[in-house]
Amino acid sequence: MEKILLLFLLLPGFLFGQNHEANIKKIFDTELTKGHTYENLRYLTKNIGHRLAGSPSAAAAVEWTRQLMESYGFDTVYLQPVMVPHWIRGGRTSCESLTQKSMVCWNSPLLLW
Repeated sequence: MEKILLLFLLLPGFLFGQNHEANIKKIFDTELTKGHTYENLRYLTKNIGHRLAGSPSAAAAVEWTRQLMESYGFDTVYLQPVMVPHWIRGGRTSCESLTQKSMVCWNSPLLLW
């Protein structure tokens, strides 16, 4: 009796279960033919450019993405404040190894060949 009851409980799941693979393929195919993903990627790379952490381009990309999500009608779009360290390039430095344990470094002018 328990086996029959278990069969009746599990059978609808097998008969009416979703075919995830087919659904994923449908979403993928629709996006490739009718979607905006490649256009969004083109805009980010051509118009905004590099997006190094802490750079003005990264901030522009975040704001553009927020506006894009709002234009898509997402019900909740917000930015969370974060501390993003960024690197500032210093002057050119040259170093020379004197021994295995010591090294000497100095600022050197930019040489153009």
